[in-house]
Amino acid sequence: MYRNFHIATYPHAEYLYYADLDTVEEAIRYFQKRLPLTKVYLETHRGMYDIEESKMRAVKELFHRYGIETGGAIAPTLSIPGHEKNTLYDVICYRDPVYRKAFLDIVRYTASLFDEIILDDFFFTSCKCPLCIDARGDRTWAEYRTDLMLQVSRDMKAAAADVNPGSSSNIPTGMRATDSAAMRRICRKTCSILSTPARRPAIPNTILSTYSAT
Repeated sequence: MYRNFHIATYPHAEYLYYADLDTVEEAIRYFQKRLPLTKVYLETHRGMYDIEESKMRAVKELFHRYGIETGGAIAPTLSIPGHEKNTLYDVICYRDPVYRKAFLDIVRYTASLFDEIILDDFFFTSCKCPLCIDARGDRTWAEYRTDLMLQVSRDMKAAAADVNPGSSSNIPTGMRATDSAAMRRICRKTCSILSTPARRPAIPNTILSTYSAT
């Protein structure tokens, strides 16, 4: 339909968890009649929702039948029962080995299904648990978190490559994983904002409820 206009979409794991294949196919047909999709990023994990392999493979194949490319996606939010963290939006405490392992397991699973992975914008940390306070030392929160996320980015790329050497991850260090200075330039402003309570936006409960219901 269009020669110079391409559309990609991103179905959340919550949608994929509840939707059956007929529902997904109906949505594909709707788009194909109006704004044909070029690519779709299929989210394997978001918070409490994980898509089992058999269903994800079936959904992936369904999009391929309509000529739509697929990539993988992850929303890095997680709360482990009995090991909860008091973090903004349940973003992951990457200092905690329990959460870090769980995240990297999700990365490996996603890389086993897709050659490309993108991350939802929850890829940051806001944790101030005892482990984080200890590891921070005399650094500012922005410096500590930037260093931590740089290492997590490298770990993520390595985990994906373990199971799929041809995979690529669309993360801030994707251009050059060894360039810590570049990562710091990208993250410094964001980390500083997240480290300053007075600058965090107040979000009404109604908005949070609406978001969680979609």
